[in-house]
Amino acid sequence: MATGVSTMMGGLENDNVVVVPNEVPGTPSLTGNLSGITEELGSPKMPTGSLTATEMGLPPTPEQNMNFVIDKNMNDAGYDSNGDIGPARYAPGMEEEINVDEDEVLIQVPNPNEVENDSNENIGLTNDKIEKMKVSELKEALGARNLSKNGVKAVLISRLKQAVANGMGLVENINPNIISNMAGENFEPMAHWELLTPDTNSVVQENLRDSDGYEFYAPIASGAAREEPSSGHALKMNYKEYFDRPKFIQSVHLPKFTRGGRCAKDSKGDTIYESTLSEDTLPNVDTLDTKGISVNSHPAEWFDIFMPKHSKQQSHQDEVTISDFTTWTNKKMILMNAGKGGSIYPNCKPFTVDEMMQHIGLYILHGLAQSPQVEMKIQSTKQNKVNGNDFVCEAFGRNASQRHREFKSFFAVLDPVLPVPSRLSHPNWKVSKFFRHAIRISKECMHVGVDISIDEQTIGCQGRHPDILRINYKAEGDGFQCDALCCDGYTYTFYFRNQPPPKVFTDMKMSPLHARVHALLEQLPLQHYKCAMDNLYMSAKLCR
Repeated sequence: MATGVSTMMGGLENDNVVVVPNEVPGTPSLTGNLSGITEELGSPKMPTGSLTATEMGLPPTPEQNMNFVIDKNMNDAGYDSNGDIGPARYAPGMEEEINVDEDEVLIQVPNPNEVENDSNENIGLTNDKIEKMKVSELKEALGARNLSKNGVKAVLISRLKQAVANGMGLVENINPNIISNMAGENFEPMAHWELLTPDTNSVVQENLRDSDGYEFYAPIASGAAREEPSSGHALKMNYKEYFDRPKFIQSVHLPKFTRGGRCAKDSKGDTIYESTLSEDTLPNVDTLDTKGISVNSHPAEWFDIFMPKHSKQQSHQDEVTISDFTTWTNKKMILMNAGKGGSIYPNCKPFTVDEMMQHIGLYILHGLAQSPQVEMKIQSTKQNKVNGNDFVCEAFGRNASQRHREFKSFFAVLDPVLPVPSRLSHPNWKVSKFFRHAIRISKECMHVGVDISIDEQTIGCQGRHPDILRINYKAEGDGFQCDALCCDGYTYTFYFRNQPPPKVFTDMKMSPLHARVHALLEQLPLQHYKCAMDNLYMSAKLCR
């Protein structure tokens, strides 16, 4: 994997199989870059940052006429601002894998340096000679080394060059046990599987447990009594072999502390920072300093980074502000012929930036302390003792409920005059600009630690929308789901499941789920992370 990520999952004590690299000197380690794909061979280019629409294979935005249809009573019935409604889409418990023969999935390897190998079987096979060989000769040489003969000539040349550079001999001179247990082309040449010998003195203690009628064996707590396993139950054991893992290296700036344990200050009273190595997830002090954030900042200042009130000088092209939301909301209101003299909401007035912040803040409060309806929070405690909020009621003033209905009808986080593309290619078009902004800020403001995880996240929703997933296996209920890369509770980046999977990875015969996982991992800035996933994500093919 290009980002050098190792993976972990539970219950692997019995999987006593390991890939062993070629023992010939000069063989690349399996812990390095396993992708082995080069652009010059015409294979897909592995992205190194956030995927663009073009890299994901999305078509250009088509031009369409702007037709706005709305009824002031349709919003409460579940329709969106375009007058669209769709049935709930039922999500399967697991994503389907693409049925692909793994032996036919070719991973190409980069060109080695122009060095002639001194192996007896490879004497004379210089890079120049290999490039002049015919396709039939290339296939014969590859077959003699038990390598795949599939692919165009450029792929065959590269594969043979790599084998020669690694000193890979002919099949007849290789141990038959190695030949019969070759790891496959997704690994380095001559990598093969070997059984590990379990440590019989280190048996994992387990007891038979029951959960909703399902019996399973699970490790027991230290000191607890152990039941004898039933016949046929395979014991889990540990192994004596240890393997070196490349060290995760990350340099960060942290506050400098005095001997008394206090933050060191300079003559101006500002905190002094020092560079140090760390494996933890920590704030990116350098980036936050440019945004005016310090250890003494108020949480509202942190929120202002993700959702700034106004644009600042030298703003990023993908930055969106509450001022932008206000402009687009008022523009949409005019296009829908609302306001004085209009056909709907004749008393509606343009929103101000402060009003927009109030309504957005109302939804944030609702997310932290949910009520049956968000409008209940606008009521006073006299009107609604359970869900009312006097502070919110006073801030919104009179006619708050009517104003909030107008907000829900016209709120926009994207310029409404832009042509709307197909939902098949751009299902999240209305919020795509804000998503890009949120992902960029999330990645800029934090240093990702060595321990990361990938799992699904759900935005709960009880309304009607064709992309809502029916979730009956979790207490959170139905909603919109995304795959997210997280570290210590911080969401670093995400990829919504209703979006088309990255084409650059599906072209490599990956399933949509694994394509999204690779797209998330490719956004990591460093190498040698340790990634934890549950069984929904994990598979041998993904690791390869």
